[in-house]
Amino acid sequence: MNINDIPIENLLETCYEIYEVDGPIAVIFARQRELIEKYLPIEEEILRRPLPELPFDLHDAVCQEALKARAWWFVEEMGEAFDALNEQSLSKFREELSDALHFLTELLILSGFEWEEINTELVPKDWIGKTAPVVGFYRSNVLLKVRALAVIGELAMAMWHLRNKPWKRTQVLTDVDHYHQRLRVTYSGFLNLLMAHCDLTLEDVAILYLRKSEVNKFRMRSNY
Repeated sequence: MNINDIPIENLLETCYEIYEVDGPIAVIFARQRELIEKYLPIEEEILRRPLPELPFDLHDAVCQEALKARAWWFVEEMGEAFDALNEQSLSKFREELSDALHFLTELLILSGFEWEEINTELVPKDWIGKTAPVVGFYRSNVLLKVRALAVIGELAMAMWHLRNKPWKRTQVLTDVDHYHQRLRVTYSGFLNLLMAHCDLTLEDVAILYLRKSEVNKFRMRSNY
């Protein structure tokens, strides 16, 4: 099963009703919280160790390790998306970006973010409203990769604020405000990357996310 097997009709509206929220970012965060509650016990079983309670303690080395894992999974999905570009598969490209959005959203939730804190106006103004038509999508890969690397760079600077390492005996407190600011810019930049290079509205982004989340729920039911 993949996202093409999930029907679009009324998907967003139905999820608004299920989660009692209004707005694309709100529904993405609500669905991801649901997935977190289902996936964390599986992760604990496979890793054979308990995971911290939500939201994670940003000053704790174990919590920071788990947060950095999510950041790396996001980067891996971006690598898969770039590979899909090389294969000239727009459908696969969008699906990999949806996976990346899952991990990035989870990272923010585990870091104590609420969806209301996301501000798409934090990214450069010239990123907003400049969409690349799908027919010319692959001719804009260089610009897309440059902007994607800018998003990854913001994420790396956010992770830099999580300075406690498993081998360090001296632990330091996290600058939570700066950490959250970097994550906020990362998330806003990624949303605008999706809109600018996939010719999507914010509602389209939410539908893309929800379609892949339905695939993930199917995989959980089938012990994928």
